[in-house]
Amino acid sequence: MRVRKAVLTDAKGMAKVNVDSWRTTYQGIVSSSFLEDMSYEVREEAFKRTLENSQNIVFVAENDSIIGYIVGGENRYQERFPNYQGELFAIYLLEDYHKKGIGKLLVREFRRDLRKNGIENMMVQVLKDNPSRSFYEKLGATYIGEAIIEIDNQELIEVVLAWSNLSFVM
Repeated sequence: MRVRKAVLTDAKGMAKVNVDSWRTTYQGIVSSSFLEDMSYEVREEAFKRTLENSQNIVFVAENDSIIGYIVGGENRYQERFPNYQGELFAIYLLEDYHKKGIGKLLVREFRRDLRKNGIENMMVQVLKDNPSRSFYEKLGATYIGEAIIEIDNQELIEVVLAWSNLSFVM
């Protein structure tokens, strides 16, 4: 298994991880119809746009194929959370690869890239009922607020967690 910077041709593998991860992680949280309607092709196009944007920081974890990814960059919510320069937009792993240290490796590489760009703190928004929320808390993220998002006409609460200093030990 290795972690590396993502390239445009990774979009298809990232889409598979995204859709499959949503279907396992958010079952019982997000509506079943939304999860069933998720499309590999639609997500692949979205990841192509993500990868074409040079402002985004994207890494993938792979064995024979992509098994996980992390995406982030500058904080998109500066007005609401002005004390945080960076943001982890998303991190997903296929379910079979949870609790094997791969998420930490992805965060380590992502954090290293943020720091190279002069960013020394970051935030993440995670669904309150996401069973993987504790992953961030174990890495030292602390609660700074909440936000309401809508997915498929369903209002859900996102918890906003942050690291005030990216020198945390992993």
